[in-house]
Amino acid sequence: MSAQQKTVLICQITDTLIKAVMCLSRTSSKKEFTGVEADTISPYIDDKKLIEKLGQIFKRLGYNRNPVTVALPHLHATCRYLKVPTQVPQEIENIAQLQAARYLPYPANELITGYQVVATDKEGYSHLNLTIVHKTIIERYFNIFKELKVPQFNIALSSYGICNLYAHLVSERQSFEVIDIDSESVEVAMITNQKLLFSRSFKMNRQVPEWPDLFLEEIVRTQELYAKEISRELPAKIFVSGIENRLVEITKILKSRTSSIVETLSYRNKLIFAKNTGDKLSGSTYSYTSLLGLGLEDVVPSLNLLPPAIKVKERAFSQHKKYLRTAMLVIIICVLTAIAVIKDLHNKNTYLKKIKIELAKIVKEAKPLEEMEKKINLLNRRSQEKSVGLEMLYELYKAVPSDVALMSFGYDEEGKLSVRGQSQQLEPVFTLVAALEKAPTFGQFAIKVNYATKRKTQAGELLDFEIVGTKK
Repeated sequence: MSAQQKTVLICQITDTLIKAVMCLSRTSSKKEFTGVEADTISPYIDDKKLIEKLGQIFKRLGYNRNPVTVALPHLHATCRYLKVPTQVPQEIENIAQLQAARYLPYPANELITGYQVVATDKEGYSHLNLTIVHKTIIERYFNIFKELKVPQFNIALSSYGICNLYAHLVSERQSFEVIDIDSESVEVAMITNQKLLFSRSFKMNRQVPEWPDLFLEEIVRTQELYAKEISRELPAKIFVSGIENRLVEITKILKSRTSSIVETLSYRNKLIFAKNTGDKLSGSTYSYTSLLGLGLEDVVPSLNLLPPAIKVKERAFSQHKKYLRTAMLVIIICVLTAIAVIKDLHNKNTYLKKIKIELAKIVKEAKPLEEMEKKINLLNRRSQEKSVGLEMLYELYKAVPSDVALMSFGYDEEGKLSVRGQSQQLEPVFTLVAALEKAPTFGQFAIKVNYATKRKTQAGELLDFEIVGTKK
């Protein structure tokens, strides 16, 4: 394997900060962190400037088209503990997607889910830690990293990075609580048997005098929610992580107000760092706990917060690769068996016949592999094509006026699109048409208003309209 294949960049983007670390996998179990970078950003930064900032950080880390894993800030996600009546992965995924709409006021097709099976029982149920994210957040990441020409992209909730790191550092399998202290926020993770049961994050403003009391109130509130949703038995031990120069202060506050055992756990001597990287982390005013944890373990498919269509493609591609490896193994076994048989033959004529027979078998078995390779190459090409639908949704989202309510958007393989919605006046509809005609993706379509019909409702008159487009 090349260095590019063994190196992963892990980053996190918050409202005010970009953090990134570079992780080199020398073997499957030996990880070395070779670089760390951070840069502040404005909460109002646009995507173009954000891409420039990320590009600068990537360059400083020596990025060379490596895979990228994003630690999604917990503030952008909703987590729920769920019990489902199946233990089949595909069925669990389908149920999780349908259940997501119960927890957020959006249709199921606008939500993206990830899950971890925490436990199973004899009745056939699975206990899940479910993560729910609105798809616009994930689509924004896709657009950003597409501009940066990232070849492989994964995204996981930051809490799983905390869980990975402490599962690596703490050998005991009992329940414990991790409180990760960052510059402007705190993330709390409840871990049992090296699996994440519950997590929550909240803002922390150290500029107000009463911040210790506010901090403790949020910790107590987190523990109460855990007791209500998961288990009344709270973890007996608390680990404090994050910004090193704050850990002693936070530990003292917790010890003075709680009966739990409170400890800090340093990773300096338990992880491998390149020269100066460890010192840079220790002197940082930001927490890298979740990023380091996501570097220690690959993101498993069920936790990867990718859109369902991309998950299906990746699953199919992975299955094809598995079949190909199995077929190649069968061929190798056949060849080795043939060689072993041939060596035992004393007659040269029999020796030649055996070779011809085995070669005929190999040629016959190789034909399906050629077809399989063609299908895999086709999947690769399709996965590299531009996602026109996502770009259209993104540009439609930017173009729609505030006084227009969209009801549906359709696009088919024949190149026809339709946008239906409601407005109180006709003028915003023409404004939307003009904006779509200027949008790059919609520029190849002839856009027009198909119909605009007024109807009376209890709230007053509403205008139903449909905008259609065909390729020029």
